[in-house]
Amino acid sequence: MKETNSDLRSVILKFLEEFETQKTEAQLTELQKMMFLFQRLSKKDFVKYSIFNYGPYSFELEHALDELLLERSVDRYGSKYRVTGAVPNSEYENTIKNITLLLKSTTPTEMQKACTVMYFWDKSGNENEAVEKAQSVSPKSDIADFRKAYGDLSGRLTALAAQ
Repeated sequence: MKETNSDLRSVILKFLEEFETQKTEAQLTELQKMMFLFQRLSKKDFVKYSIFNYGPYSFELEHALDELLLERSVDRYGSKYRVTGAVPNSEYENTIKNITLLLKSTTPTEMQKACTVMYFWDKSGNENEAVEKAQSVSPKSDIADFRKAYGDLSGRLTALAAQ
């Protein structure tokens, strides 16, 4: 079931607030990966993803951020986003906090590779096929790097889901 725009707005604002709490800057690429992982963990369908330059990308998420900018609920400084006011509580606060911490402990390259494999896994249901397709999107990377990044991140996500 597709979630509502207000649900999406709430999740985006909570992610940005959590970034600020952890004294980390939120860029669009990180927000894209966090929302992708959040949707996998929460089993909620907020936005649709397609494969783009750095893994799964949602133009719907980018549009939602633009709307928040127009409302002045969010500011952008260069490529970095931050919340401008109070953020209401969310039923997803713990999941959002855990994903933000997970992102801090993973390099952007590892995150991109793992999320790309997960995107193709969701499409095919076959790990080998998903890894091969992910590697074909970024042919400069070794297929073993994709397997390792996917294995590491999917293990940590499994642990988060069990909490």
